[in-house]
Amino acid sequence: ESSFTEYTWDIPGVWFHENDETMTREIVKDLYYTADDGDGHPRFSEALFAAEWAKKKNEAFFIGLNTDDSRVQLACELSMMDPELFQHVFIAGADVRMRQPVNCTDTARELERELGCSASHICRRNKTLAEEFVELMLSTKYHLDLPGYGPWSHRLRMLLLSGSVIFEPPRSFAATQFFDAPLKRRNLIVRFTDATDLYEKIQWFRRHDDVARRLAAAMHKIGWHCLTHESVRQSLVMLLKRLGALHEPTVGKARRPGKRLDDDIRCVIGEGTPLHAAMDGFGEAADECYLAAL
Repeated sequence: ESSFTEYTWDIPGVWFHENDETMTREIVKDLYYTADDGDGHPRFSEALFAAEWAKKKNEAFFIGLNTDDSRVQLACELSMMDPELFQHVFIAGADVRMRQPVNCTDTARELERELGCSASHICRRNKTLAEEFVELMLSTKYHLDLPGYGPWSHRLRMLLLSGSVIFEPPRSFAATQFFDAPLKRRNLIVRFTDATDLYEKIQWFRRHDDVARRLAAAMHKIGWHCLTHESVRQSLVMLLKRLGALHEPTVGKARRPGKRLDDDIRCVIGEGTPLHAAMDGFGEAADECYLAAL
């Protein structure tokens, strides 16, 4: 069940376009886009995005369940470094009942004794509602994508749509989904090694806000254009075709080398023309899709 590149391409069972992702897409359409010119496609506005970016808080954001011990540990360390910057980095839903225990209370209390962070701040009893989650996500500039039960993340798609600078620790950064490998190769998703490294990198972006805004706008456009219903459908269809090809008889013929991960990307950009794997130069076209969004 790993999505690390040396083992698999992706985890196809991660769900797409659930309610909170659809909600995010609808909200940012009103925030960042102007009315269409009659072709049915709303137009991204750099001016509107810049205006919304100026309203966002220079703060970090992560709210999630205690599905990995590293989450509450990082929340504690960050809160000790800068309580204001990391006030929206915490673990929620301590009382949520799941098949695997997610209660962070004991761990948070132990960290409070050892490091001095507030257990009640980093570990909240109630689960954060989707509306509150999306509101906080859209009002902050720096977002963390942390591993949970596995290194894959459906959170990442919402973070892309929100228009933010996204940071990942090594475990998340080493794992790939069908759409994020080019972002990591180009360092558009920012890798951090520990709490200190994350703090220093966020401080750099705070000092270079124009760079942060342009990166966030590019990430939004990638999420908006390349993760539509059709692009996700095309990717899953291609994955199933490739899995089926693994069962083809190989006696008497050499196995074809695997294609680059870029071939798993379906983008709709520019004039709204979808990219298909059968088209000539698909890999180059997929790269151009990402570069066009930058």
